[in-house]
Amino acid sequence: MSANLADRAARGQFDGDVLEWIAAGMAAWKRGESIEAALKLDRARRIREHNAALRDAAAVIRQQIPGLSTWAVAGRLAKAIRHFETRIAPMLQVDHSRELSALDDAIHAAISTGHRGPRTQRKLFDLLN
Repeated sequence: MSANLADRAARGQFDGDVLEWIAAGMAAWKRGESIEAALKLDRARRIREHNAALRDAAAVIRQQIPGLSTWAVAGRLAKAIRHFETRIAPMLQVDHSRELSALDDAIHAAISTGHRGPRTQRKLFDLLN
């Protein structure tokens, strides 16, 4: 969530959620927290957000195709991540307002954390188990 807010701030989209996040982060920073911890962008949080977003993406796949094994879901998720990185991400660089599917939105949330987590079927299977 914090990585998404940081992306929006970087694009100049200062809606209420972004302003609230910045204000809370600056207050925490003034209390002595590191800027990364204050803005909830420290490594541990980014990993947790990344993994949660990948689990959300897996849930979308499970909803679309009920009855898939975890191994099959991991395989489809690996393909979806590759598709996102090669096709969707370049389009988002040109058009930030592009509508994303629920699956692409979850993958985008994972990638936006800046954490390069699992991408292979095997590693994704381990994450989903």
